[in-house]
Amino acid sequence: MNKDIKALRERLQQLETQHKAGAVGRKAYDTGKAQLEREILEAVLAAPAAGASAPSPRPSGPMTAALLSFVVVLAVAGYAWTGSPGVPSAGPPGTNAAGADLSNPHAGGSEQEQFAAAVQKLAERLKGQPDDAEGWAMRQLVPGFREVSCVKRPMESPTSNSQEASAEPVLQTIFSDGLTYVSLFIEPDRAPIEASARLGADIVELHTGTYCEHALENDWQRVEKEVQRIVVAARVAHAAGLEVHAGHGLTYNTVGEIAAIPEIAELNIGHFLIGEAIMIGLRPAIERMSALMREARSSAGGGGSRRI
Repeated sequence: MNKDIKALRERLQQLETQHKAGAVGRKAYDTGKAQLEREILEAVLAAPAAGASAPSPRPSGPMTAALLSFVVVLAVAGYAWTGSPGVPSAGPPGTNAAGADLSNPHAGGSEQEQFAAAVQKLAERLKGQPDDAEGWAMRQLVPGFREVSCVKRPMESPTSNSQEASAEPVLQTIFSDGLTYVSLFIEPDRAPIEASARLGADIVELHTGTYCEHALENDWQRVEKEVQRIVVAARVAHAAGLEVHAGHGLTYNTVGEIAAIPEIAELNIGHFLIGEAIMIGLRPAIERMSALMREARSSAGGGGSRRI
């Protein structure tokens, strides 16, 4: 690690220690912290990469233009030679659906003819497999996995009021090796919680981003309302047999309210901790967050199934 960066981080840790001990006031702490963080960031950006070699000379403007022109011409020539990627070739004149190879829907003919051939092939397969209503069958499961559930779900969210919500549902099969779990990241509302339980999920992670946004805006009335929303959602999910997690946007200032909810078993905090780690290091950042979480749990009386 660059010596200057290490020294700046040590100074930042000392400043935080002095602030906690009451030796440095809040205003002086905020000013000093902002200055040190700016210096750390500048030092990190200015530090040369490990093993970096001298920069190679950049090509001249005319050479760059010539290379780009050559690439464009080459791409156009390849496109003209192979046809549009991802779009079936129209095939030779006179080819029709009757002469198409049904085992390969893209063997020839127009797009409409190829589609009709694929539909015909699927219909013929369904005649021999009338129980396979979806037109799909899994020959053999992956060794070590078992089917947990197979359900139909709408394309739209259960809370959607759009007409598309009544469109053809999607078949969803969930498999498990007995070691991993299915976790769904959802809004803290009853409808998605109940849908998650029906789908066979093991865990739901409640979105805390809205709560954190209101906290940043100092809109405490909305903060209180959002906290109550998350509290109710955690209780509903826990009563439905789901393990409850929460996360998104949590910081040192907002983690306490969420960590105090008894039904929440785990908090997912990543982006903020990595940002803090740039300034004070990963271990101190995690240790401070863990202390705040434990303090919130202790103040709330503990209990529940949380691993925080």
